Amino acid sequence: MRRTLHTVLLAVGVWGLPGAALEYPLQSGLQIIFEATTAAQVAPGQSATPFAWRYELWVLGEREQGKFEAVWVFYNAPRTPQEMMGGALPLTLGKTGEKQFPREREATYKLQETIESFLPDLSGMSAFDKVWKGPVTVRGQYISYQPLGEANGLVRCSFAQYGEDKMDQVIGVLTTGEAFFDPQSHWLREVQVSTTIQTPQGPQTVPQATARLVKVVQKDATWVSKRREEARAFFTALQQHDDQLFAANDDLSAATLTLSALSSAWETFLNENSVSIFAPLARSHLLSMQAELPILQTLWRARKTLVGKTSPKWTLKDTAGGQVSLETLGDYPVLILFWSRLSWESLLAMRELGKIREDYGPKGLVILPINLDQNDQEAIESLKVMGLDMTTLRNLDPNLLTAYGVPLGMLPSMVVLDRSKKVVDVRYGWGKRVFQELRRRIEGTL
Repeated sequence: MRRTLHTVLLAVGVWGLPGAALEYPLQSGLQIIFEATTAAQVAPGQSATPFAWRYELWVLGEREQGKFEAVWVFYNAPRTPQEMMGGALPLTLGKTGEKQFPREREATYKLQETIESFLPDLSGMSAFDKVWKGPVTVRGQYISYQPLGEANGLVRCSFAQYGEDKMDQVIGVLTTGEAFFDPQSHWLREVQVSTTIQTPQGPQTVPQATARLVKVVQKDATWVSKRREEARAFFTALQQHDDQLFAANDDLSAATLTLSALSSAWETFLNENSVSIFAPLARSHLLSMQAELPILQTLWRARKTLVGKTSPKWTLKDTAGGQVSLETLGDYPVLILFWSRLSWESLLAMRELGKIREDYGPKGLVILPINLDQNDQEAIESLKVMGLDMTTLRNLDPNLLTAYGVPLGMLPSMVVLDRSKKVVDVRYGWGKRVFQELRRRIEGTL
């Protein structure tokens, strides 16, 4: 016989003290292991191949009361000969699930979202007795939970993932599912997820994914010390890696970086940490850079070719029925942003564009979003849904992107022009650091 949620919570005693937040039983040395499986999307009539991942939380010590040094780790192909660490993220974790991430890395934004999914922030909850939502992630997403009742001794909740400013509606993606929480420890014991994507042929559901908490292990002090030492060495090397890339990316006069500089840093790490649990991930970073650095160098060369030169002239129509010519904008600096409603990062950039307009519009900056979607209505509806009060230009000519050194599909991309309409910088992608640097370029033109 099914019991009501109220009865279950009273029976296990998790209502808690008035105003007291739910807490996870965190302590130094915990290793919490989740495993997830999903099936690749295939054509009708074909069988799906399952994929598997493992996520681990390592609690490596208490920094201060109730706040712990931790590492969130991701493994591909667990329990197979191909198993390998695919990513790692340092953080400070509170007992109620609040999280602080010490460094800004666009490459780990999605990893930040996974830990928020597996270890929800409960700081606003004194019991599983009401609808609640998790914090907004760096990519503008959050999860809303609704308790439904009891299932096999667990608290059953439905949930859905949304985007700030209804970005999920613009993209046409809705992720929903059910989550099952342990009413005593508050760990997420199981989660079932499906994603519906709006396509020209109608809604399409991605095969369901399931994740489970498989083990909570208390490790000894030796394990904690070893993992902490290995983690600090790896993340120090990773920070040096990032610093070299950022320095090269920001130096417009000599934006270059040889593979030998990066190889040397990682080879030093591997020589000193050959048996580290992070050694395979370090080798993976090195292999990735061998593949990606030539692409970065191509982008840097394109930027260096453009910076300091006069912008190409163009005239584009806008979604309000008018048109804009660059040469008629007068003696004002200009920020151009190429975007599409089909790119989540583009929508994040458009939201940031609204903040830039508030800060620099009164100082003379002209802001020109240029949309690349198939028709005006898509762009108009996207801005309306997100509540952005701005008009966008429209462009379907790839030659304009090429003229600014923007590869097709590299969205969002931003171009800064000074008052004389010379190119100050070209930036690709989205991230907090990208826009921090973009703001510095803008301030130099005012």
